[in-house]
Amino acid sequence: MTILLLPEKPIAVLPSLAVAIGLNEAIALQQLHYWLVNADNGKHYGRVKAHRTWVYNDYNEWQASSFPFWSISTIRRTFGLLEKQNLVVSEMEYGADLPGGKRKWYTIDYGVLTDLGCAQNEQGGCVQNEQRVCSK
Repeated sequence: MTILLLPEKPIAVLPSLAVAIGLNEAIALQQLHYWLVNADNGKHYGRVKAHRTWVYNDYNEWQASSFPFWSISTIRRTFGLLEKQNLVVSEMEYGADLPGGKRKWYTIDYGVLTDLGCAQNEQGGCVQNEQRVCSK
């Protein structure tokens, strides 16, 4: 047996989501969803604002906790693309007591994800919208 096959907790990404938004973006969105669902675990501090859960991380923290296989520039670019697609919403918080004087909070706009044609099934997975596939 090799230590390179699932001795760690794997990152699972549905192929239909990767087709819809890109592989890197699907990986990042899945990890963000995981942290939003598990925001109270103490690693990624969560808050609820306007009926949405938000988490914060800087790019170094994203790399250390979720994406050790990506460079900081890949993480920055990937989150930027998710924000351009309106799948990820971010807000900057400023304050003298914050490290570097600022903190960036993230959440997912699940409505945009559904409109994209990737609706969640009962297990929380992505199901490609038949109408969107046919309209391509």
